[in-house]
Amino acid sequence: MYIWVVLATFIVALAAFNLPVRPDMRSVYVEPQAEAAITRLYLQHKAAKSAVLDEVKTNGVYMSGEVAVDDIRNFLPLGFELDDEYESLDVTERNHSYLYCLDRSSSNLSVESPQCSGDFVPYLISYGCIPDKWRNVRNGKPSNDLIGAMNNVLGYGGQFGYSQEIEPVQSDKNILGSSMGINIRDKSWFSIPQFIISQDKGANSFYNVCGDGGECDYCLVYMTILGAVH
Repeated sequence: MYIWVVLATFIVALAAFNLPVRPDMRSVYVEPQAEAAITRLYLQHKAAKSAVLDEVKTNGVYMSGEVAVDDIRNFLPLGFELDDEYESLDVTERNHSYLYCLDRSSSNLSVESPQCSGDFVPYLISYGCIPDKWRNVRNGKPSNDLIGAMNNVLGYGGQFGYSQEIEPVQSDKNILGSSMGINIRDKSWFSIPQFIISQDKGANSFYNVCGDGGECDYCLVYMTILGAVH
């Protein structure tokens, strides 16, 4: 009797291989995973912004540098956590948030200051490598699943997208004269200041993750220009 049960189980398992893939597999499995990846960076950027603004209340001025994970944790929504192991992950396996104070009067925003005051504008940027699972196997670009997830979570427009090098012939997409911009999915672009791309400001800075010295060909990027301190 036991042998017949085993045999029947084996036959059912073989038959399962011939069943067609669920037609809604992408919507019930793939798309939610992609949307979760987008949501993680989106919520981290929002929390980083809140942390920076909270610091401004204390210091009265924006301070350039990386936004610490501990500070971000304090402003994450209920149910979203960065555990203790998060900081021990490789630099390419986690998201980062960094505040740059750039001189609006300088050529192509090429001058930085430790503090954002006067002509120095606070650029808050959050970024993280796009894993291979969310990249097109043919050209390496972000997959349609990931781009669709951006649209589902955030809609169109805004300053959230993926980093992409800008060729000289695409000057109409590059008002800052940068070598890289944010592709915002609806065929519009948001230029990333060249200072952020090409200046090494530490192991976790944009330069070392997504910029000229980085290991990632494509990154998810969310950038916000913060308001003046009153």
